[in-house]
Amino acid sequence: MHRRTTGSTGSASSTSPGPGEGVAATAPVVDAEPLRYATVWEDPAVLRQGLAVGPGDRVLSIASAGDNAIALLLDDPDEVVAVDLSATQLAVCELKMLCLRRLDPDKLHRFCGFAPDSRDARRRTWQGLRLGLSPGARAFFDAHDDVIANGLIHAGKLERWFRFFGTRVLPLVQRPSTIAALLAAPSLDVQREVFHRHFNHRLWRGLCRLFFSPALMKRGRDPAFLRFVGDDDVGTTMLRRAERALLALPLSTGLFARWIMTGGPSVAALPPWADPAHRETIVARLDRLRLVHGDLRQVAAREGAVRPFNAMNLSDIFEYMSVDDTVATWRTLRDASAADARLLWWLLLVDRRPTGTDGPLIADDDRAAELWQQDGGFFYGGLVLARPSGRGMGTSRDG
Repeated sequence: MHRRTTGSTGSASSTSPGPGEGVAATAPVVDAEPLRYATVWEDPAVLRQGLAVGPGDRVLSIASAGDNAIALLLDDPDEVVAVDLSATQLAVCELKMLCLRRLDPDKLHRFCGFAPDSRDARRRTWQGLRLGLSPGARAFFDAHDDVIANGLIHAGKLERWFRFFGTRVLPLVQRPSTIAALLAAPSLDVQREVFHRHFNHRLWRGLCRLFFSPALMKRGRDPAFLRFVGDDDVGTTMLRRAERALLALPLSTGLFARWIMTGGPSVAALPPWADPAHRETIVARLDRLRLVHGDLRQVAAREGAVRPFNAMNLSDIFEYMSVDDTVATWRTLRDASAADARLLWWLLLVDRRPTGTDGPLIADDDRAAELWQQDGGFFYGGLVLARPSGRGMGTSRDG
């Protein structure tokens, strides 16, 4: 299913030759996994603070599962261009946008999987939604009944892997009462006490190292996404990050660590796109979100020539690129950016960040460090906030 998304939820990218046609693609060759991500695992609050999107801005975003591209509408941009090489990922974005338009919050939560519902009830809801999607997106979901019946947000390869961890693996070494006490801790001091006294034992540390080793991580991520990983002890790296989250981030209101530990989310901790408090604002601005099927560099070059971008949400896209491809992509993104643009991305296991002041992008390490202290994701190792070097486009948010 490699076609461009069209219809009420987003217009297709142009098929006529343009500035992006001569730009080399850098996307990795991946397995034909039906759906890799049904949820975006980067913290939307940190993203919004870092990009500081405002009225009049034009934003380029990796689409992924749509959560953060939709959340950026809360900051009143003129347009968000959400790009993805996977038509399947764009189909997920399309369905979430349609759910926001057609379903009340309670029904959206039950259909998507934030709240319990029967498989048959979700299938009935799907029948009422399906004609609102583009033909390609509709064909994907018609052919994958389990994605609908099990709840959309649980259906990705990564979500299934995390669900297995939270429901089948973690209970092997932690009592339900310990997990419940950790998640219900009324303060960080209490949370840390529970962690040190009951949670942080030898079996937990060994299990974490094993489950997040490269051999088992391939069950949750495409092997092509790990090809540049050089850390021989990834499991220990991930254990340290888990400890940081469990000691420094309040789990009672957190989304990501809580999800991984219990096997799923709840209506008590919702991403912005699914939060009823934001529904009216988001729905009113959904027409500003445009889904584009294609390679990041090519789309950025083509779209940036029309009007430069003021902000870019780049997920962890550079994790999958060689150093040469990363720098080439930075050049393309710089040339597609306004002079005062902000670019943000996350670091997982491969360190891809600009250094010095003579490259295409200049990193704001101090601000990135501030944002990282607030980041709710446990598995990332850091984030990068950057701006174009002096050769960015002349247009600013005021120009």
